[in-house]
Amino acid sequence: MKTVIIRGAAIAFAASLAFMAQASEVKTSAFTIELPGDFAPFEKKATTQTTDDGKIDTTTWISKSPSTSAAVIVAVSTMPAKVKNVEKLFDKTRDALVSSLHATLESDEASPASTPSRKLLLHTNGAFIRARLVATNNSLYQILYVARSAEQRADPNVGIVFGSMQIPENIAANAPLH
Repeated sequence: MKTVIIRGAAIAFAASLAFMAQASEVKTSAFTIELPGDFAPFEKKATTQTTDDGKIDTTTWISKSPSTSAAVIVAVSTMPAKVKNVEKLFDKTRDALVSSLHATLESDEASPASTPSRKLLLHTNGAFIRARLVATNNSLYQILYVARSAEQRADPNVGIVFGSMQIPENIAANAPLH
């Protein structure tokens, strides 16, 4: 029994080393982030929504892992004006995620980072989601890691994705969003 546990730990450790060795940094004009080694390059899509307050331009980047079927999604929404009530924006965004994904919210906590942000854990049938919501000036950032199991979502290496996320100085104070 001990041999099986030790082998399992060794395999998990080797996978962690492979993840860290192969992580690749991706820089866009809106953010910098590290993707796990086997994740495909980001696919980018832009949309515009007209509201009573003006236009909201949203650009979404999606990267998928062919080996695990996990995905990293970054959506940046530029609001027509500076975000004044960050908590209300976070609440509405969280509720929209839960509703649109038919998800169960497991946790919702304010992040201690200097840039206003919130950490979410959600799950649906077959998807386990770790998310971060970040507000800067007139932008809302949504960073999601979509896994196929709770164990995959809880892997310490997933933290590299969130820990590496940075917003350029011209958009925010460039504080790491740990």
